[in-house]
Amino acid sequence: MCGICGYVAFDPTRPVEAGWLEQMTATLVHRGPDEQAILVREPVGMGIRRLQVIDLTPGVQPVSNEDGRIWAVQNGEIYNFQELRAFLESKGHRFRSRTDTEVLVHLYEEEGEELVHRLVGMFAFALWDESAQKLFVARDRLGQKPLYYHLSPDGFFFASEIKALLQDQRVPREPDWAVLSEYLTDGYVSSPNTIFRHIRKVPPGHRVVVQNGRVTINAYWRVPVKPANGGAGTEDADSLLERLTEAVRSQLVSDVPLGVALSGGIDSTALVAIVRRVLDRPVRTFTVGFKDAGFDERNHAAVVARQFDTDHHEALVDVGSELKSLLPRLIWHLDEPFADSTALALYYLARESRLHIKVLLGGDGGDEVFGGYNRYRARRAARWLLRWPRAVREGLLGWLADRVPVSTDYYTRSWARQLQHLIAYARALEAAPDATTLPLFSSEDLSRLCPEVGSLTARPERRALLHSEGSELDDLARTLWMDLQTYLPEDILFMTDRMTMAVGLEMRAPFLDHRLIEYMVALPVQLKVGVWSTKVLLRRALAPLVSKEILRRPKHGFAVPVGHWLKGSLRTFAEPYLLDVERFDHGVFDRKYVRQIWSRHQTGRQDWGAQLWALLCFELWYRAFIMQKPSSHGIT
Repeated sequence: MCGICGYVAFDPTRPVEAGWLEQMTATLVHRGPDEQAILVREPVGMGIRRLQVIDLTPGVQPVSNEDGRIWAVQNGEIYNFQELRAFLESKGHRFRSRTDTEVLVHLYEEEGEELVHRLVGMFAFALWDESAQKLFVARDRLGQKPLYYHLSPDGFFFASEIKALLQDQRVPREPDWAVLSEYLTDGYVSSPNTIFRHIRKVPPGHRVVVQNGRVTINAYWRVPVKPANGGAGTEDADSLLERLTEAVRSQLVSDVPLGVALSGGIDSTALVAIVRRVLDRPVRTFTVGFKDAGFDERNHAAVVARQFDTDHHEALVDVGSELKSLLPRLIWHLDEPFADSTALALYYLARESRLHIKVLLGGDGGDEVFGGYNRYRARRAARWLLRWPRAVREGLLGWLADRVPVSTDYYTRSWARQLQHLIAYARALEAAPDATTLPLFSSEDLSRLCPEVGSLTARPERRALLHSEGSELDDLARTLWMDLQTYLPEDILFMTDRMTMAVGLEMRAPFLDHRLIEYMVALPVQLKVGVWSTKVLLRRALAPLVSKEILRRPKHGFAVPVGHWLKGSLRTFAEPYLLDVERFDHGVFDRKYVRQIWSRHQTGRQDWGAQLWALLCFELWYRAFIMQKPSSHGIT
């Protein structure tokens, strides 16, 4: 795993400045603590920070072909590189290293820009073709590895993280207030936008060509749209297990120690069971827990660890005063305001795992691919409720809302929390029928929080395109399909990359093998989300390997109790950022409204934990990236 950066200069009178390139590369040291290298071949410069995972030989990137005409840097892993290497050697290509990145330059010689169709893996790479004076960059199909760019009259700049781009004084740090409403609704900013007006994300499954001062971006892969049809029995369960096993097997290639993230849920248990089966030896597993019992999964993980005889490691996170100093640093790693508090739990897991290993397998994508979120069932129930006459429905929802007690323990299956979800989904879907997740702030709350919201409208071009493409699917199937292309890459995978790379840990996700996804998308939604159960087909497939106790366990969720912290250990830290107008105000939020929701949360009348957390993260980001320039080592 690595961090890459570079640029192509458009003005021949302004050559590549090695100093800027070195500074951009140094900013990515956390992504690749093992070595740094830069390449300058006018008019292009490329930099790499490398985490040695495959081929531990120093200095193998940037790599070139035999005659030095084609050069490449890569962040990620090509899981089928050995197969591709054998093919290329049969064509007469000579290799200097054992790294998967060298496959890219030789495969480009054979197939040009179409090489992306042959790759199985998670990657973001940049390839310079000196003869054609062309830069070719691409991002993996699901968006596991990030890739950002800035386009200006001076040139095309790219990097694994925004902070690297910002090291060059030619890249503006101006916020894009037009996407603020998207952040406050979804908790993140979707591709191709970022929170910076002049910096963009390459969307998942896209490639970019820069040649003769022109930039072309197009998609080479999309999540297929296939109508649900037919049924499935044991043959489909057997086929799924076979495909899962192959996906896991392909991702076990490593020259350094690896392990599995274990929560005790179905996804992580499936990985442990299959890895144990493939390797036929004990595997290292890692779990973190919190003092709040409603958020602690250590007991569940211990059951799985005993069943599969793993070398198990667990850590109890005692947040205390550490979070007050840690949170600004994590915001620095995230580059953009990001409201999913699960990032904290993931960081602690990564930090504990990195003490022992360099590569960790995780269950990212399991809920989206196999249909695991409880909100899928809540959405189905809400759709049924919306068929009732409006007066009857509103009367019932209002009556329930007045009587259901406030529950801040989001990850329990209490009747109160389930009713809260049903009420929220029914109202959200009535207001926005195409919404796939519950908004952080409703449109009404958003207009009160941000009075200028009418003029702060995000550019939803990609999301609108996806809605159009998926229009033939029924509501629930379209929701799963959309999640694979929005919530998964923009929230889950973004968070996973940043929190693991913050400690120099490579995270792999076997469930995101694109061949497995193409198989699952073609199956009817009933094999994913049932009336009384989620992950229907996955549970069947795992029956020969996993105990019934684990397969019947309801989804718990991997999260942190930020609502409790904001009323306790984080209260004095958060309050000035949210309420002190003179020190932190940027003139966008109505601080009177912020005080109201802060007060309601503190008194326990309402649970505003997620919304206040989103505002706190935004304020910390604004202070770090707009009020002052981010350094190459953390918050200045």
